[in-house]
Amino acid sequence: MSRHLYTIETARNKINLNKKKIADLGCGGAGLISILNKFYGISKIFGFEHSKFMCQINKKRFKGSNVKFINTSIENIDENKFKNFFDVIFLTW
Repeated sequence: MSRHLYTIETARNKINLNKKKIADLGCGGAGLISILNKFYGISKIFGFEHSKFMCQINKKRFKGSNVKFINTSIENIDENKFKNFFDVIFLTW
């Protein structure tokens, strides 16, 4: 969790994250997304995750929210659909 907070705070020192469309590539268990959504009130978040299992868990966890999860590898993200779509992209370990 601390690495996610550090990442978010570093980004916030450079740009205003409010009202931005944010992508989290390789979102895993959606730790970064959870913090963005809960503590920073950012609701236009897209999580891209290769693991179908993790995507299903995340979709259930965030059901009814404005957070979207897409089951795909980073290499297979639909470039036509998402080209110039996001304001901020996170890629963390």
